[in-house]
Amino acid sequence: MTMIRYLQSSGRVGGVTVQTPCGEMHVIALWRLLTAAGANMRGACTGCLRHGEFERITISFEPLDQEQADLILAKLGAEAWITHALLHVLAPEIDDRPG
Repeated sequence: MTMIRYLQSSGRVGGVTVQTPCGEMHVIALWRLLTAAGANMRGACTGCLRHGEFERITISFEPLDQEQADLILAKLGAEAWITHALLHVLAPEIDDRPG
């Protein structure tokens, strides 16, 4: 069962963290999944951390809009190799110009 979290409905998504079993080429599969969902991977940053039998993969990318984030959520939920997923929601830009 995949657990997916997307905690905020406003703001743009700028990354994802997934947990998967170790021993496979899941980083490449995750990059392909994100690219197919429309994520702009230019300047993306990837990190992997192993915890026993699992690895945690974090990829940051160019911010996405709500529609693209929903597509990524659907694709993540369809993958059996992902046990947990968390989208990183960026804070909305604050207009601090004098008004």
